Order: sequence, then structure tokens, then C-alpha cells
Amino acid sequence: MTIFLILAATLGASALLIGSLGAHLWQDLLTDPDTLGRFHRAENYLFYHALGLALVAQLVERFPAQKFQSVGWCLAWV
Repeated sequence: MTIFLILAATLGASALLIGSLGAHLWQDLLTDPDTLGRFHRAENYLFYHALGLALVAQLVERFPAQKFQSVGWCLAWV
């Protein structure tokens, strides 16, 4: 298992946790529709970022080329 897959799992779990906190615990704080929309957009970006990093982790394991590792590190640090 590569570090990229571990980071992707961590990001995915964070997106799930943040989404559930926003839906249940922070619903009183997110009453403004604009704020709620921004929150959901950020949550979606985090989820798609985790999926992209998981895809790159699979590419690095199958094709150990430097370009895939560079993309993985860019996704990991952004």
C-alpha cells in the first residue's frame, strides 16, 4: 500500500466526517444559503480530491513512472 492510498483514505474519511458534521452538528451555524453552498462545494472538492489521489495511487502501483509519482505528490500537497 502506497502513501498516496493512505492519504486518499484519510481525505475520504475527512470528507465523510465533515459532511456528517455539517449535516447534523453544525446545521444551526450553516443557516445562510450562501454559506451552506460554499460548505457543500468545499466538501465535494475534498471528496473528489480523495478520489483523484486514490486513482493516482493505483496508477503508481501499476506503472511506477516518475510522472505519476509527481502527480501524486502534487495532489498530496495541494
